[in-house]
Order: sequence, then structure tokens, then C-alpha cells
Amino acid sequence: MDAPPTGRHDCDAVILGAGLAGLVAGALLGAKGLRVTLLEPADGIGGGGGATRSRDGFWFDFGLRDGRDVGDCLFPTPEHCLAAAQEAGVSLQLARVKHGWRIHRLPDGPTLERTEETFDRIAREILGLGDPDALRRLLEDWAATPADEAIAQQNVALSEWLPKHVPDPELRTAVLHYVAMTWHAHPEQASAGRFMQASQLSPELFTPDDPEVGGMQGLMEPWARAIRARGGQIITDCKPVEILVDGGRSVGALGVDRHNVLLEVRAPLVLFTGAAWELLELIDSAALPEAFVRDVRALEAYKGDLVGWQAALTRLPRLRSSGEPDEHDGWNRFLVGSECHYQGGYQMPSLTSRRAAPEGKHVLCMVMNRWLQGGSRTPQTWAEARRALDANLDYLRHHLYADLDDCIEWSRHVYHTAPQAMTWWHGPGPRHELESAGIGGLLLASHTLEAPSSIGNVDMGAYAGRLAAQRALELAASA
Repeated sequence: MDAPPTGRHDCDAVILGAGLAGLVAGALLGAKGLRVTLLEPADGIGGGGGATRSRDGFWFDFGLRDGRDVGDCLFPTPEHCLAAAQEAGVSLQLARVKHGWRIHRLPDGPTLERTEETFDRIAREILGLGDPDALRRLLEDWAATPADEAIAQQNVALSEWLPKHVPDPELRTAVLHYVAMTWHAHPEQASAGRFMQASQLSPELFTPDDPEVGGMQGLMEPWARAIRARGGQIITDCKPVEILVDGGRSVGALGVDRHNVLLEVRAPLVLFTGAAWELLELIDSAALPEAFVRDVRALEAYKGDLVGWQAALTRLPRLRSSGEPDEHDGWNRFLVGSECHYQGGYQMPSLTSRRAAPEGKHVLCMVMNRWLQGGSRTPQTWAEARRALDANLDYLRHHLYADLDDCIEWSRHVYHTAPQAMTWWHGPGPRHELESAGIGGLLLASHTLEAPSSIGNVDMGAYAGRLAAQRALELAASA
């Protein structure tokens, strides 16, 4: 912890959350000479998007229990992250992922790596489509959709869009299967316009490869180093409990440590980085615009959590098909049934991150996202989720790998509470703007910020932090 967690502290900007958005904003503001303080409820930085280290040196992605922000372990070209790093003088080290998706149809296959060469096989064998070119043309049309047209379709669900634009019922079904395979567990609910934008994402994938920390923490620590080097403070284990407002303007925030000891931070600028509906825990909803409260409550219905299984490996497991160690460094997707139900996936971060595991060893990280479908908890019980994870493991043990159990040094199950998976990313409905809360000096640097879906979910954190920092500098200059 960089500052006493009690009493009063004054600065130019207080940032609530030390996930990627907060760290990017803090580094950018610090580079311009502003005094910044970050309040982070977890006991480390990175929020839900970083990685945690086991005692024996293995790093596992998807962040800390009390952290905000959302996580992933691979990401398309992070244009906003790289631009912000250049502006803030931050050095990021990234590794290009050699392979993309590998698709596993449970329980017995096929197993196909998604490439242009395998597109026809995926369309026929996975999606059940007789004419792969029809799907190819539709996806190409989506990728070429002008931005204004895609934006106009953002509030239209695929269940409404497809019957109007795709007359072939077989192709409509294949599109829903493709969307399920791609990400959305409830494809009929997905936004047509947002999927059009997401189709424009770069096919190249990257991971951090920091020399000091492993996995996705390598995308977090460089910003924290820059903040601290410029005199900024990151106060961990300090949960924000109230945003202070006086005369319609934000004037700071209150935080408490695990013993409920109070810290008051006074600042004319407050940057909030949690999901927008979490803002209602810090400010009376009666003080916020009714339309904003309505929209973020609707958006909250799309939140989700993650459950999973992690393993520390003494070596790479060998593929049954070849007898060779599995060196696939991309994302592996599990699909189940004729409807291509997406049952999570896994990656081995140690193939691209030099610090993700002790030398010569490896990490396997499997996760499965669960939509809450508007409830306070997912309809799927833990027993049901455990059976799904066990089915994935059975496939790895008895179909894909010849010796997985021989490679496992230890393993464990994990449960990341909502909002973890970015399940609202492709959902229809409005998001919010940077200053939608209508309170002077309060900026919503959140993953729920309105932005094109052509920005990847990880880079969205950098986009939000960068945008908020730019606006904060304008407000500071005019004060």
C-alpha cells in the first residue's frame, strides 16, 4: 500500500479501481503532472482483468476476487492500449499468438483449428451448413458494414434481424450457431449491429509477455510502475463506499479498508471504472438522470460470472493424434450438441508469457462464462456447472491428450463472481457516455461505456481510461 489508509488525502484526480481502465487513466494523467490516487478494493492491482500468482510461481488469469473490471487471456491488436502507452511513456511487451481458435466438438470431435482453409469444414461439420459460401458472404458483408449502419442496428437482436435479412432457414440457424460458437451463449439475444462491428476485429491475437510478472498481469503492472514513478498513489485493499458530491459536482470519494477504517480523498475529478450499475452503490440514484438509471439497470440484466478449472503442469501434455507435446498457444473452444452450445474453453498462457510458470513448467486455465439472464445469480447451479467442467476435462483426458493426468502437479476449481465475463458486450440496448451521470467532474471510465464493438473487450479498458484521461485534462485546464 502506497499511502496511509486513514484520514484525509488531497489530490487532483481520484480513480476508483485499479483495473486496466484506471491504470491507463492514472498513467496518462500522471504523465501530464496531475496528482492521482487510485482506490482499489482488492489487495492487488489489475482488478478482474489481471492475473494472480500462486505461492509456487504459477500465474492464473481472470483477476482478483474483489477486483472490478473484466478479464480475458487473449486479445486482438490493442490499438488504444498501444496508443495510450506511447502517450504515457509506458513500455508494454506483447507476444503474438501463433494460433487462433481451436474448436472441439464434444464428446468425440472433430477438433479443428479455425483458419480460412478450414472454414468450409467448420461450416459443414460444426455448424451443419450445406453451403459454406453463403455464411462466408454474410460474414464478409457484416465486416464491410459502414459504421453508421451498424450503429443503427445496435438495438436490434438477431432474433429480429435474421428473419428480415436472411430468408434461408438453414443459413439463419447456422448464423446463430456461429454466434454461439464465437461468444454469445444466447445468440438470439445478441445485437446484430454489435456483431457487425465485432466482425471487423483483427484476426491477430496477442498476450502480454512482461519480464517480471506472468499472464495478463503483464498488461497491468507497466502502468502501475509509471504511476508510482511519477508520485501517484495506488491504495489497495480500500473499497470505495461513496462518491462525494457538493453542489452538483464531484469533490472526492470515501474508501474503507477491511477493518472499515475510513479514508477520505478530496479531488475535483473522480474517475469511476466499475460497471455502470455499480455506480448506484456509491451515489443515490435519485441524484442521477432517470434515463441513465433505467439504461444501466437494463444493461445489468446481461451480466455474467465465470467458473473454471486451473492446473499447474510439470510439462506439456501430448496429443493422442500425434504423440507430440501440444504447443497450441491460442484459445480452445468447447462446443456441445447440434446447437453448438459454447461450454467454455481453455488456454495455456505459459506458451506465450515467459513468467506465467516456473521454467520448464506450464499453466492450463479453463473457464466457462455463465449469463445471469436478469437474475441475481445464474440459473445454472454449481452442481450443473461442475458437470459441464468435468465433461470438458473428460474430453481432454480421454480424447485430446494421451497423458494429461501425468502432467498435473496440482489443480483447483475457481469461481469468479459477476460481473466478470463481458457478457453485455454483444447484447442489444444503449450503453452510456463518459459524463452520463450528469455530475460535474465525474467520468465513467467503464467497460460499459458506449463504444464500437470493433474495439476488443480487453482494449475497451484502455479506450475508456484514455478517453476519461483526455476529458479530465480538459476539465483540469478549464478549472
